[in-house]
Amino acid sequence: MLQLFSRKKLFVNRHLQGTITLRFVYYWVIYHLSVWHGAFMYFFLKERLLQLTGGGQMRSVKELYAHFMHEYTPIIAAAVLLVPIVIYELIRQTHRFAGPLVRFSNAMKDVMAGKPVKQIKLRDGDLLGEFESLFNEFLAFHHAKVEEAQAKAAPAVPPMTAAEESQLVASNAAM
Repeated sequence: MLQLFSRKKLFVNRHLQGTITLRFVYYWVIYHLSVWHGAFMYFFLKERLLQLTGGGQMRSVKELYAHFMHEYTPIIAAAVLLVPIVIYELIRQTHRFAGPLVRFSNAMKDVMAGKPVKQIKLRDGDLLGEFESLFNEFLAFHHAKVEEAQAKAAPAVPPMTAAEESQLVASNAAM
């Protein structure tokens, strides 16, 4: 069975994913306007060349553009219908790196708060796998340094002599 989207939240980082999505929509519109008007320029030049060679009637730019719009509207309709699908897929793809960034960010906040942090395991298909291993190495290094600092800070207990140990055992047995 095809699983469309296994994550619970589509937007995990609204700023990151929203900025990329808006930028994509901007480029999508610019691209299609450029292609549309480039195609119209081709259509216009073809009509003018036809008129110069004696074929066709002379029409104004407005009439040519209206004719072009009528002929090629399905291209615009297809592009507009595809936008939601492409945006949805874009958001899914940005989730592949936004999700791990959120997990790393939360783990760093926990480290700073002194909470214990386990190694991070990213989902299959997530990006930033190299950063995952580096982050986990950092966590191991950090835990070792914390344990080392705690061991140095712990008061040193002098070892018991044999007499003190036997006296402790005897007092515990009497209880």
